[in-house]
Amino acid sequence: MNKLIFSCFFITSLLSGCSMSNLHPKSQYTQHLKNVTINVTKVDRGAIYITLLNNTPKPLEINWAKSTINNKNIAKDIVNELELPIKNTVINPGDTINATLYIKENIFYRDPVLYQPGGYQIKDISYPATLNLLIDNVNNTKTIYFNN
Repeated sequence: MNKLIFSCFFITSLLSGCSMSNLHPKSQYTQHLKNVTINVTKVDRGAIYITLLNNTPKPLEINWAKSTINNKNIAKDIVNELELPIKNTVINPGDTINATLYIKENIFYRDPVLYQPGGYQIKDISYPATLNLLIDNVNNTKTIYFNN
């Protein structure tokens, strides 16, 4: 009898775990501006994952300090020193970079408290989101939808 109950419990937990494994739907969008390919490869509640490809014959510079998500400053690839400005990124011709972008004010540190894990926490981004990347002093704007 115990084996039967254990088997039912195991199968139920396995099936419920499989249905809950994809909590953050993935979406893909492509945008071509100034011979720069901007792919949004994944979107979740707190971050936007992008890939940038430089198809131009010259190096391009991304100004992260003046780039925004929903008109709010960007934090790139969460770092411990959120108050320091993000250095500009130079993409050489034919090169690709990947970046994880967050809204800077959505990141906060929570101290661990009695059974509650601490560390950096991220608030949700409100979608549709407007990503504005400043590449070589030209604004490249992209509207991103969640789960569409």
